[in-house]
Amino acid sequence: MTIIGSIQYLARSVVFGGIILTATMGCAYAAQASADHDLDYWQALSHTHYIEEGSKGPILYDFFDPNCPYCHQIYTWLQNPIDNGQLRVRFIVVGFLTHSS
Repeated sequence: MTIIGSIQYLARSVVFGGIILTATMGCAYAAQASADHDLDYWQALSHTHYIEEGSKGPILYDFFDPNCPYCHQIYTWLQNPIDNGQLRVRFIVVGFLTHSS
């Protein structure tokens, strides 16, 4: 599976994971409410403050802490698909690891 394929699979899993969970719990109406909520969430997220890299391809939202070593690894890993025009990444800075984040 390519990097883009992996990212698209992950994005579908994140978006639809909650819908599948509620549907398997026997709450058909909750699945529709969850789908509506997901759409509202993604629309609201597009209006938040972020740093965008890339101009083509699917959009990936990356919540990262500047002090997180794994966040730095992901940033490095994403540079190739960004540079090749395969991906747009919107980095949303959050501080959760330390007081200096």
